[in-house]
Amino acid sequence: MNYVLKLLRRRVMKKFHWFICGVVVGALVFGGTLSFASMGQKNAQLTYSDIKIVVEGSLLEPDKEPFIMDSTVYLPLRTIADALGEKVGWENKTVLIGSGSPSLLLTDLISPSTSGLETGDALIKVNNNERRGFYATGQKMRSNASMRFFVQNKGIKEIQGSLALDDSNPDNIKPADIEILVDSKKVWEVTLTKGDKPVPINIKLDNSTSSVTFRLDNLSETKIDFLDFIAIY
Repeated sequence: MNYVLKLLRRRVMKKFHWFICGVVVGALVFGGTLSFASMGQKNAQLTYSDIKIVVEGSLLEPDKEPFIMDSTVYLPLRTIADALGEKVGWENKTVLIGSGSPSLLLTDLISPSTSGLETGDALIKVNNNERRGFYATGQKMRSNASMRFFVQNKGIKEIQGSLALDDSNPDNIKPADIEILVDSKKVWEVTLTKGDKPVPINIKLDNSTSSVTFRLDNLSETKIDFLDFIAIY
């Protein structure tokens, strides 16, 4: 029996549009759940039925043959991604498919909405060690600002990272106060001081969470480093 799978590319006009799921390495699941939370090994019967893969009218000939397990069709991940013109990455037991840089860094996954500050991605030096991250610099004459990430329906369970004042910025003189809100509820409050070690942050989310907001006070032209801020699925 032949199964013809027609895969249609959705063109999403965003800087980054990632499809992320925890999957068995080398396979993407269609016709069932898109992620597995379980760990370990499983004995299962695989059925090979001459499954065909058609992408936008063209037949693919993958190196690994598709198969059926528990009424779910499994397809070779890289073959499908290549056919759709997308990159494949692997980080923290998470498969990433998209047109941008394969990364779980928060700003790579979600472009923040900002008020009163400028943001940018950078490799940040902390104690002579390079750390991935992004920075937020308060605009001149602004004493407070905010940065919001809209996370609804993203499947993100946690946001992890560290906060610190950037020692390379001579304007980082006064302490900076930061509040973190999950929707309207304040979950973190911290004061950053020049020369202090980075402060670890762990933000828990659930399926009902709409946004995560960073409120920054006493900020004018202060540069704050967001170190290794990644999404956990």
